[in-house]
Amino acid sequence: MADVLIRRGISGLPSVPRQGDRGNYPYEAITVAKVLWAAGVTVEFEDSKPERDYHTHDSADIWLPVIEFATDVGKDLVVAAVTAVITRYIVKRQDGANPPAPEEVTPQAI
Repeated sequence: MADVLIRRGISGLPSVPRQGDRGNYPYEAITVAKVLWAAGVTVEFEDSKPERDYHTHDSADIWLPVIEFATDVGKDLVVAAVTAVITRYIVKRQDGANPPAPEEVTPQAI
């Protein structure tokens, strides 16, 4: 019996099925298994070696959604800043100067 059992499946990639004739494993599982073997830990895979397929994560899987989100936030910030500048410019042109401060009202005793 092994100390560690590496099960089939790749977290973060739902498009890679966990069921099927061949087991899908992340490519990094090989490195993890070697490090554990070197430390004296017995490691086994859920599938035998000829029945395994290894897959790698492409950086695009992670970074494209992050870049898309950052671009959307950046666009929103630029649009908000430009809108604020235009609004201030229009208000100053219409008033000619800053509007007067409201008068202070002091309560009167009855």
